[in-house]
Formats: sequence, structure tokens, C-alpha cells
Amino acid sequence: MPLPTSITEQNPSDNGSGSSISDSDGSLSDDQGTPYISPQMAATFGIGDLDSMTSYVEILDLLSLVNADIQKQSYDSPIYPGTLRLLQDLCFHFIAIPRAFVLQHINFNRKDVIGRGGEVTAYSGRLEGHPQRVVVREVVMSPSEWASRPGRKVKRLIHREAITHSLLHHPNILPFLGIYHEDDGSPPLTVVPLIERGSLQKVLEDGLLNPHTLQCILLGVSRGVEYLHSRRPPIVHGDIHPGNILVDFAHNPYLCDFGMSRIRHEVTRTQTILLERGRERFMAPELFRRRTTSYRTSSASDIFSLAMTFLNAWSGQPPFSEIRNNRKAVSALGRGQRPGVPASGVALAPGVTKHLWELLCEIPVIHNRMFRVYRSKNNHCYQSPPRP
Repeated sequence: MPLPTSITEQNPSDNGSGSSISDSDGSLSDDQGTPYISPQMAATFGIGDLDSMTSYVEILDLLSLVNADIQKQSYDSPIYPGTLRLLQDLCFHFIAIPRAFVLQHINFNRKDVIGRGGEVTAYSGRLEGHPQRVVVREVVMSPSEWASRPGRKVKRLIHREAITHSLLHHPNILPFLGIYHEDDGSPPLTVVPLIERGSLQKVLEDGLLNPHTLQCILLGVSRGVEYLHSRRPPIVHGDIHPGNILVDFAHNPYLCDFGMSRIRHEVTRTQTILLERGRERFMAPELFRRRTTSYRTSSASDIFSLAMTFLNAWSGQPPFSEIRNNRKAVSALGRGQRPGVPASGVALAPGVTKHLWELLCEIPVIHNRMFRVYRSKNNHCYQSPPRP
């Protein structure tokens, strides 16, 4: 049986190269051509010559087999990194996703837009059998763009994000529900729960949080980032700012949209979109110094963005609020300038401003120091996250 276009659209000139959404220290590297499979993995899963696999059912059976195996593994298992890499490489190579990830019955209308970010649009919908409303996210590209080589790469990155997201289980990480196709051959849509209250940015703008509640929210965000960075390999969010932190009515925060920065970058091939929305004020300076080479986020750049998010939350103003023009703010950031602490900033605990300022240095280990300080000063709202 030949492969349908929703499974693979690879042409002879497309070697399958692409970057993992986990571009971090010790993370997955770029793939070139047919992925290498170790003899041990080949024997474990009965994998033969990938290039000879042309059956739709055969490919999905293989992906489902590997996925079922890794879902049972603990992330600290010695074979976990290799199995994860294998599953991601297979999905990337075949432009396919295991059956368990595919959702069958979702009702949504493109008129029910709840968020639009240029290259990504979010709709409100209902998933059959799910008690709450969901968010259906669509990467906005034309049919011809989806059929192009960059479009196929975007599909691969969406599948890779889905694999990574499905393995995350933490109270401060927004759960992943699955992938949805409106019909055969249509682009993949990602589905996550809808958090009714909205983003931390909206909550801050409403001005309804007291210092204690805000402190507990930020601690939860820190726990979520620590969880991502403690994975094997580490997972980089890549776009931390108040708009990518959701807060429910019980004041529980959820990190969302991690990995989407790589997809956005692939769609736009530029940082113009970032400059238009103000997200660049939360980005680490080294990302702008590399604009002429490659766009690489890291654990260190995540920590810088986390610090800027804290500064925004505590002061009520975005970083570099004294500079109105976004491009001028980016220029100042690239020169090594750091945002000043607004006079209206609120000190939530003794010494917290000092440690926040240290976070502005590009040293990942500072995050652990910050987390220890926060935990020691805020036992009233700290709970150790459960291990998966």
C-alpha cells in the first residue's frame, strides 16, 4: 500500500534534515538523511531497512511499538534517551506520528479564535469525551507552503514537539492532548486544554493578584522550568514570557507553547515577528548576536527569559520599559545593557531583588540558587513535583 500524503511527502531532493526542538546542552542534534539506528535498537524493535518501508500500516505499527515502550520507561532509565531519540528520528524521517497521538473527534469553528500570533492561530473547541474545552492550534501556512520543503519540515517539528510534550507530566506544564487532522492530508493541528482565566500577562494587567499569590505563581513557573531542564536530554522552552504562562482560577501556573519558537522560526525564517510583538524584550542577548548564523535557544537563554518574566511580574512593567521602541530595546540588549529595576518594583521577600539581578547573568547554575532561595523562603506554597 503506498503511503498517503499525510504520512510522507518526502521527495528525492529532501534529505530529511532538521533541528530538534530541544536545542540545548546535551540535546538532540540535527538529523541528516536516513536516521542511524543502533544494532541494539534494531534488534529490540525488529527494525530493518527504513528506506524499504513503504506500507502505511507497517510504519504506524513500528512507531506505535516504540512509543508504547518509551511511555512505560522512567526518564532516568539508561535506555530512555536512546529510545526517545529513536522515536523522534522515525517520526521525523517518515513525517508520521504514532496512532496514540491522533485525536478523532474534535468540534471547533475557525470563527472561535481565542488567540492569534501571526504564524499560529488558536481556536476554542470541544474534544469528544473530554469534560473541558480545548485549544486547537494551527500553524498558518498556505497549501502550497505546506507542500514545500519548509512546510514538510514544519510538520516534522510539530510531530517532534508532540513526542516531547507527551512525555511530560508535571503540575506546572500544560498537558498535551494530541494531534488532529481535519481530513486526510491536512496539516497537523495540536490540541491542549483550555485554561479559562488566561495568561499571566492578562492576569497582571487586571491587577488582581496580591504579592503572596503572585509569589506562589512565580514559584510554580520556576518549578516547571526546572523540570524541563532536568530531563534527559534537557528540554528548552525557548520562548518564556508572561504570555506563555497560563494561570487558572486556583492560581496554578502552566508553562505552554514550549518548542513553538523553533516552529515559528522555521515558518518566518526571521525574527521580524518577534520584534513586532515585544517578546524580544524577554530574550537573552546571545540570541540576537547570532541572528546572522543560527537561531539557537538554550537552558541559559531560558533562565534569562525567566528572570525577565519575574522582573515584569514584580514591577508591573516589561523589561526596558524606559525604551518604548522595541528595536532600540533589542539594540540595547545586544550591547550588553541590562534593564533597570523600576522604582515602583515590589520586593516580595528579603534578598529576592538581589538574586533576581544575579539571574540576569547568562549562567544557568544561577537558576538552582534562585530555586533554593525561593523554596527556603516560601515553604508555604512549595510542594515537590511528583516524578513521572
